[in-house]
Amino acid sequence: MYKVEISKGYEFDYMMIESNLRVNNYSDDRINKLLNKIDYQIDLLAETPGMGIRLEKHTQIPNDFRFLVCEDYLQFYKVYEKEKTVRVLRLINGRTDYLSNLGLI
Repeated sequence: MYKVEISKGYEFDYMMIESNLRVNNYSDDRINKLLNKIDYQIDLLAETPGMGIRLEKHTQIPNDFRFLVCEDYLQFYKVYEKEKTVRVLRLINGRTDYLSNLGLI
């Protein structure tokens, strides 16, 4: 079992997504369903940290990020095998320049 650590950046992204959905008049039910899906994926990382897609396979930029897709959102994380730790770093809308947001370009 891996320890899952959530970064401050991820927490901020999560809060902003929830806030933006509310501002755009999404129903509470729709918001809760999305956030529950996101939370569920993160919970799975403790047992299956390798389940995410390697970002390196989709870019020419060497990196050790993995990501999970949840509707329009990408959850970026890194696995640290020696420490048996998963660090969840960002939650970014897939339609944005996520490579720049991750500091890769």
